[in-house]
Amino acid sequence: MRGFEAGSGNLAMLYLSVWDGIADAGLVADLARVHDDFRLIDRSTFYWYDLSQPDKSAPQNPIEELAQLVVRAVAPPTLAGCEYWTNTLAAGERMHRHQDKDEKRFWRTRQVVHPHIGTVFYPRHVDHAGGDLVVNGETAVPTAHNRLVAFRGDLAHEVRNVESGSRHSIAINLWTHMPDAYKAFLA
Repeated sequence: MRGFEAGSGNLAMLYLSVWDGIADAGLVADLARVHDDFRLIDRSTFYWYDLSQPDKSAPQNPIEELAQLVVRAVAPPTLAGCEYWTNTLAAGERMHRHQDKDEKRFWRTRQVVHPHIGTVFYPRHVDHAGGDLVVNGETAVPTAHNRLVAFRGDLAHEVRNVESGSRHSIAINLWTHMPDAYKAFLA
């Protein structure tokens, strides 16, 4: 598939990278379990994992453990932290083409600021048809159990229609600065 650089980790060359089997079986099982727990809290809740103070950055849940694996795999420059959330799409649902950005800054100033790197992880065995991740309108990546997809944070992406079953994913965006929405909580 065009655009794949399996685990290259070099952001200058990163367009789209895919790692299969990035997490051990125990962590993947924990991620599948907490995926639903996070979704039950609030469908639109996003979380911040602060990496700006390494001595205080111990993971508090399995998703933050995954974030540490992501940071090691992608090997970005110094990060402020990771924004993360879970997502479930049922049969007939899709996600429109969009670019991730600092939403609060955009709504306040209309300035578009993207994460450094965007990632999507699939914690469950695939029990659905469809739902491929399409990056930059040209590269479709099918879901697969224990697969991490990483791409440059400014690239547009979408999820094709889920034809049957449900598609479960965990998104982790790596930021070189803290997005405005989280600053209010930490002030």
